[in-house]
Amino acid sequence: MHLKSSLLNALPKSVKKPQKACIYLLPLILCGSIFEASAADWTSISKTKQAEVMVDMDSYNETDGLPYISTKTLFVQPQNYRKNTLKFSYRESHTTSQFNCTQHTVKHSATQFFDQNNNLNKKLVGNEKGDDVFKPVVIGSKDAALESLVCQVHKMVGGN
Repeated sequence: MHLKSSLLNALPKSVKKPQKACIYLLPLILCGSIFEASAADWTSISKTKQAEVMVDMDSYNETDGLPYISTKTLFVQPQNYRKNTLKFSYRESHTTSQFNCTQHTVKHSATQFFDQNNNLNKKLVGNEKGDDVFKPVVIGSKDAALESLVCQVHKMVGGN
């Protein structure tokens, strides 16, 4: 017993009691796992030289029988936002779009804009209030492609 005690005294404090370090690190590891598990699973649906449009298929849902889904658009070049006195540049936008499949209309909720130097450093640079009313989907637009996908899923799960 005396030999074991003298060996422990010779070790630095951090080596003597590793149980406490494990106890302190456990919540951090669990917290990281929770955030990773709740992260969106983005699927690319359209890619051009200028931008890539992605959807989070797990975000598909319905309100009052009308389907909606979250999208992310990644731009190759910075985009300039200018409305009234508000001006900023962004490379990524996130929007939730709701569709009326029978009337071919769309309504976007608030959009978030991010500047991105790389995948690790994403900074929110602005927000935009969403639409109050549904607007016609323009043929050949990003909304038209998204409407086709969302309304197809909506029919498969029993919607109109």
